[in-house]
Amino acid sequence: MADISIVTPGIGLIFWTLLLFFSLPITILWIYVIVDILRSNHFDSNTRLMWIIIAVFVPVMGSILYLIMGKDKSRSGM
Repeated sequence: MADISIVTPGIGLIFWTLLLFFSLPITILWIYVIVDILRSNHFDSNTRLMWIIIAVFVPVMGSILYLIMGKDKSRSGM
């Protein structure tokens, strides 16, 4: 019988590939949102702190909410 482990990838390789595929874009988005919040001059300190807390404790939803609600609000003040 042929050794099939040479031909098929192990479950570990599949797991790490999927983990990298999904976690890398989320991490990049999260870093972008944190930097954008800190660089924004259109928020007062309380609003900036609120967005930072939301983005840190709820990274995926906080980032999406900021891009939908917070970023538009910061641009409308220009």
